[in-house]
Amino acid sequence: MESNKKEEKEKTQKKEIHEKEENTTEIKEKEKEKNTQKEKTKEEETEKEKETEQEETEEEEEEEKETEEETEEEEEEETEEEETEKEKEKEKETEKGEKEEETEEREKEEKEKETGREEKEEEERKQNQTQKENEKEKQKKQKEITNEKEKEEKEEKEKEKKEKEKEIKQKKEKREEEGVYRLHLRRCSR
Repeated sequence: MESNKKEEKEKTQKKEIHEKEENTTEIKEKEKEKNTQKEKTKEEETEKEKETEQEETEEEEEEEKETEEETEEEEEEETEEEETEKEKEKEKETEKGEKEEETEEREKEEKEKETGREEKEEEERKQNQTQKENEKEKQKKQKEITNEKEKEEKEEKEKEKKEKEKEIKQKKEKREEEGVYRLHLRRCSR
């Protein structure tokens, strides 16, 4: 009877030890799984941060490129304006030369009239004068057309520039909004 009790006690103790060992192993497994999950989450967060940094770097590079393009466009516009000014100066010089030529021609005509040239020569001079005036009028109209065309091109470029600036501003605002949202998500995930 005493032996049976002792045997029963030993069995119970062994069973308890076995159950304890099983519980300890289960706890260790759960702890290991928890640590693995933590490590995985940490790796995912690191990867997300890397992706975000890469995106931000690409966006900065794109912004720099756009700024460079804008600077180049502005420089081109300045060069065009300088060339237009030079062209205007050249035209003024040409006009001055033409006026001097006309004055000389008039003086010559007056002198020829005084010396009693024939009417035929007078008629020729008139025809030449008319031809010159017609040519001058033609040049004047051509100049007006060219100036109008340049004005339209300038307005178009200005319009494109404003649209581009508006687009860049919108992109920047969007990026800032996304940056704030990503920051918010990162904080929430922690």
